[in-house]
Amino acid sequence: MSAEEGDFYDRLADDYESHIRKLVPRYDEILGWTLDVVVAADPDSVVELGPGTGALSAAVLERLPRASLAAVEASASMASRVEERLSRFGSQARVLVGDARAFEPDTPVDVVVSNLVLHNLEPESRELLLGRVRSWLRRGGIFVWGEFLRFEDATLGDRVRSYRQRLSAEKSCPPELARWNYRKEMEEDFPPTAREIFEAGRRAGFRATDLVWAHDAFGLFRLLR
Repeated sequence: MSAEEGDFYDRLADDYESHIRKLVPRYDEILGWTLDVVVAADPDSVVELGPGTGALSAAVLERLPRASLAAVEASASMASRVEERLSRFGSQARVLVGDARAFEPDTPVDVVVSNLVLHNLEPESRELLLGRVRSWLRRGGIFVWGEFLRFEDATLGDRVRSYRQRLSAEKSCPPELARWNYRKEMEEDFPPTAREIFEAGRRAGFRATDLVWAHDAFGLFRLLR
């Protein structure tokens, strides 16, 4: 994420974990499936791009006490919360503030994970990052990619957006936040379709891409190097 995208998440930082559950149906399911896929790989090294407030990073380290994890976060406000959350893991975890596109691990890693972040990037920039992610991984390593998706059928996409907006209202999401979020999704974000994710994985050189979980406009993919 760039500094501009980081500004958006700076504004969400104080109540991020409450807000995200009002904007993303089954958010805890996404986290649970993502965690299970990461843990099943039994990695020694993990990189998380855009860790938010560090909930997933902390859960990974709890389940994998011998693993090391680097969390790369564009938002300084978010990063401070990640640092606080991961402080109990000592040298096992490190937090870096900056654009994921400028990150480079010291050595190849086993797993890279990113959840609901890469739709902030324009398609060309996202594909360049995907190629970089592949280069960071050991052979047999995986990229676990949770994403906000666009529908091929715009009418279906409109119906799903209306469904999500109703859920946000039912969960008492602040109206200003809901308007801001859904406007951003429609005018500023660059969500891929599921087909585009499969095609991008192939172009980046991943050996296989699997759809692990999906619900309304969100999906979780596992890309094998």
